[in-house]
This record gives sequence, structure tokens and C-alpha cells, in this order.
Amino acid sequence: MSAIPKPYLEIIEPLMGAARGFLEQGESLVPFAFVGTLSTQQVHPVKMDATSEACKDASAREIRALAHTYAADFVFVIMEAWSLPPKKAARIDDILDRYGSIGASC
Repeated sequence: MSAIPKPYLEIIEPLMGAARGFLEQGESLVPFAFVGTLSTQQVHPVKMDATSEACKDASAREIRALAHTYAADFVFVIMEAWSLPPKKAARIDDILDRYGSIGASC
């Protein structure tokens, strides 16, 4: 995988820093997409809603519309996610059957 180009890093590093700060303070991270255009240095945030398939679809439509309207160069998404360490990855089905989600297994 290649490194992220500097013009993108200048825009997304502050976003990652803010997200890291929220998590380090024990706060939840609300999922956001940031639709950005390098030539204008504009970034348009979109709060994503994943509470249902219809809400996910509506969030995706909003992101696509902004990307088209502003001729976006990138969409940067920040959200919380749970993952398993590699040594437990083979047990994913057992964990989901027992707890319902990776997050509930912690």
C-alpha cells in the first residue's frame, strides 16, 4: 500500500486527531464522512446514520450527491469499529452466536 499523499494528509490529520481525542476521553465516536475537494480545500461533513438499511442508503445518497456537486477528490470516513485480534479471528462465528456482536464480547 502506498503512502497517503501530503495534500490529503494536511486535511485528514486534524480529523483523525479530533477522533483520537474523543476516544481517549472515553467518548463515543459518531460516524462521519468528510467529502473533500483539494483545489478549494473545502470539506463537507456528513453525519452517517446506520440504524437501518434505509438510513444507510440515505447517508450514501447524501455523500454521493455532495461528491458530485463539489467534484470531490476524496471521501474520508471516521467511525468506531470492533475487531478481533488475529488469534481469535477463527472464532468469529462462535463469538457472534454467543454474544451477538464483537463489541458485546468484551
